[in-house]
Amino acid sequence: MENIIKVGLDVHGVINKDPDLFATLTHKLVENNHEVHILTGRELCTELIDRLHGFGVIYNQIFSITSYHKKIGTHIVYKDNDPTQPLIAPPKWNRTKADYAKRVGLNIHIDDSIIYGEYFHYSTQYMLYTPAIKSFLILCLGNLKPEDLLIEHA
Repeated sequence: MENIIKVGLDVHGVINKDPDLFATLTHKLVENNHEVHILTGRELCTELIDRLHGFGVIYNQIFSITSYHKKIGTHIVYKDNDPTQPLIAPPKWNRTKADYAKRVGLNIHIDDSIIYGEYFHYSTQYMLYTPAIKSFLILCLGNLKPEDLLIEHA
């Protein structure tokens, strides 16, 4: 039996921060029969899909917190009536990616928001996207350049 790695990636603050890196990563994962799941707060729309394709990112599944909560009937209001700014009760919003990860069996999820991490089950490694994680991914992909490994320390 082949071991399939299921990786979740956030869009805003992760993929859009380093699109070339994540294009390379997603291609290598999918080409080697692993799964890439895109997890985002933004509602699923053509603009989002086009943006991911423009970045060169490929994936097996895409999951939207907003679209999911609309589907199950969660009360949503929009900041300043802006459809790109959904407001859902924080406990519901904050745990939604973790619930998805558990439901589909993600092994790893990379996100830029520290608050989501506390909701992830031990079976999914939650990784906060930091300069160290970026350097680690670059090293693993074999695209190492010295300037990519300059990590800022707090």
